[in-house]
Amino acid sequence: MVSFNYIANLAMIRPIIFSLFLTANITSAFSAVSLARFTATPLSNNNCVELNWIKSTEINNDYFTVERSIDGINFEAVTIVDGGGNSTKMLTYSAIDKNPQIGLSYYRLMQTDTDKDTHHDSIYSDIVAVEFHPVLELSI
Repeated sequence: MVSFNYIANLAMIRPIIFSLFLTANITSAFSAVSLARFTATPLSNNNCVELNWIKSTEINNDYFTVERSIDGINFEAVTIVDGGGNSTKMLTYSAIDKNPQIGLSYYRLMQTDTDKDTHHDSIYSDIVAVEFHPVLELSI
């Protein structure tokens, strides 16, 4: 059995949002990017999950990969969003997961630098959890 030590920071807000800090991940910020906020919101009437994040600074930021997991350990890419390159301004990003998993899912961002430096090419955000239940239409 594999176990992980973690610290959970639970915000009692709908939708369910919390950060999971694995002890192997010492920092919760991107190395060349300052993440101000990352949220995942279920949109049941649209059968999707909306992901939003705000960055306060970016240095050589090429793109973000939004990743999803059903267990919080094994992630798969959902979509890629272009980064802002170099910026000291507050930048807002969003993406839509059009095929979310039913029930509890975990999302994270992977940031990739323009220089593809092997020490900094894959930097991860904190993990955000969301509970998704689609609206089912019944006809009689």
